[in-house]
Formats: sequence, C-alpha cells, structure tokens
Amino acid sequence: MRPRFGAALSASVLRPLAEQLVQEIDVRPGACVCDLICDGGVLTPFLARAVAPLGVVVTIDTDLELATQAAENVLHISKVMPRMSDGATVPLDDGSCDAVASLLTAVFADHRFLLQDARRLLRPEGTGAVLVWDPERPPAFATALVDALRAESLSSPFLERMLAPVAVPGGATTRGLRDVCRVETATHLWAAMLDGPLAVEFAALPEETVASVRARYEASLHEYEEPDGTLRIPVHARVITLRGGVAARRDWRVEP
Repeated sequence: MRPRFGAALSASVLRPLAEQLVQEIDVRPGACVCDLICDGGVLTPFLARAVAPLGVVVTIDTDLELATQAAENVLHISKVMPRMSDGATVPLDDGSCDAVASLLTAVFADHRFLLQDARRLLRPEGTGAVLVWDPERPPAFATALVDALRAESLSSPFLERMLAPVAVPGGATTRGLRDVCRVETATHLWAAMLDGPLAVEFAALPEETVASVRARYEASLHEYEEPDGTLRIPVHARVITLRGGVAARRDWRVEP
C-alpha cells in the first residue's frame, strides 16, 4: 500500500505540524511512544529522536507494510516495533505507553473506537495527542480540489474520508493548532495532491475532465500566491488530548 500522503505533501504540510504535535505530548528520552496510524512515517522520526537512544517507538497502521517501513526508517535513531491494527483497536497491553500520537491519519481508521482504545494504552501520567483537521476550517488545498471536482459533477472518496470529522472521546479535550502550507507553485501542489490514492481515482477519468479539474483547482489557488508565484496556504488543525490513568479509562462515552 502506498502512503496516503505523498512525499511532497508530507514535506509541505505534515512535517511542520509534526514538530508541534511532539511538543504536545512532551515525551522524554527512554519513553515508549506509539505512532498511531503512522502512514508514511512522517511523525515517526520526531518521536524517535525525542525518546532516543533507549526509548521505543511503536509504529501502528492498518497496513503492516506501512508500519514496517516507518519503523525501518528510524532504526538508526531508536528502538522501534511495527504492529498492525484492525482499525478499531490497538494491539498493545494496557498502560504500556507513555504517549500516543497521531498525525492527521486517525480518520483513515475506525476512529470512534480506535481513540477510545488508544487511551487504554496510556500509563497513569501518559498523554495522547491526536491531530485532526479543524472541521470548521478545513484545509483549502483539499477543499479547493473538492470544489473543482464538484464543478464537474464528480467527487473523491479519498478527499471525503480525509476531511471527515473525527469523533472526540468523552473526557478528552481539544485545542487549535495552525501553520502555513508552503509550496513552490500551484503546479507543484497539483502534483503533490496526486501522489497517493488520488492518482488512482484520477486515472479512471477522461483526460479532458482531469484537465478541466486541474485548471479550476489551480485558478482557485491564486489568492494564496506570493509575488514570486509560491503558495502560502494557512492550515488549521485541532489536537485531541487524551489522558492516562484509571479515571480516564472509566469514561468510554463518545461525543457526537
């Protein structure tokens, strides 16, 4: 399975947010931390460096190949263990982790149950930080493509999944996080968007339709252009914070 987010989009969008997310969990050297739905492993090196040299990073995904690749990429930094999830549960023991983190990927699993189960892994003083897109201010680099597709009476299952709201477990707290997506040009962003599952969806469309969608998409990004043609697109996300301990595990409600 290819990562859900390709290398270019990971570099311009995910990596800056990964730095902020690691600060949310405040992991120390020697800790055990779980990279939940690790995908292409963008977050994994940040976690590995935070717990190195004796700590452990458990990379978990619904695809074992992705979890294994993410782990192999940081073998030189810290100890790592790849694990496969069924999407609703985490294959780790109660209280086995000091922290759990997820970088904009929980939505690709059965998050109503996965985030509840993730809290079970936390030690009494542990923290979970799950980053999701802000449903009130979804990322323009994605919504602009949704709109361009709608203009052609089309839709994208991948984008719909990516932008779907994530259920917040009862007892969890949320707060906003923001950054700026920096891309060389609209052409580069188009290529970055199609480096992943979207490439399969677009491959089934007629060339003229793809060209029309692309023209609409790139035109809609003009408002974010700098004088030199580079794009600076604000992105807004929310951190769902989970706390460890017995009291936290007793509350298994899910807020609508």
